[in-house]
Amino acid sequence: MEIRISENIKRLRKEKGLTQETLAGILHISPQSVSKWERGDASPDISMLPTLANFFGVTIDALLGNDQIIVEERIKHYIEEYKNLTANEEGKRALELAKNAYEDYSYDYRIVMLYVNALKVYGTSNNKEEIERLCKLVLKNCTDKTLLLDASSHILGLNSAEDKFAFMEKYIEYGQDWNWFNIHQLRAK
Repeated sequence: MEIRISENIKRLRKEKGLTQETLAGILHISPQSVSKWERGDASPDISMLPTLANFFGVTIDALLGNDQIIVEERIKHYIEEYKNLTANEEGKRALELAKNAYEDYSYDYRIVMLYVNALKVYGTSNNKEEIERLCKLVLKNCTDKTLLLDASSHILGLNSAEDKFAFMEKYIEYGQDWNWFNIHQLRAK
């Protein structure tokens, strides 16, 4: 399992509304140490882990990124909050939430596609390249067929329900084979 302590320290510090300097002062260490931890250039000494975990109110496992239950809860919270904001037509806040979720969990393809959707619906036309880059990342690495279908819809510019339905019919017709999508994508260009 990948250790995500640098991401977690940064996220937890921001959740508490602290600067790197403030956290360093509380822990009686240099601000440069906190900066190195958050960049992933260094890790806290093992003797510092209980202090950090206690300060942030998490387990050492969670601090190291091993507490998948907490991660899953936070991801689900982001998704639900995004749905609430979009239902209430709060586009600016929905985009901001999706961006924060992506900064925290860019390795989770559900969050990547949440961010893509927010960029497409609430972003600007300047986001087209970023949307395409993220969708290609999902298509290359993800195995969840729903997310793959969503990513391919964005890349192909399928904006209407009819377009998406026609694409899904072809997808099913070709036996849900993503090689068909790759061929179709090349023909579309």
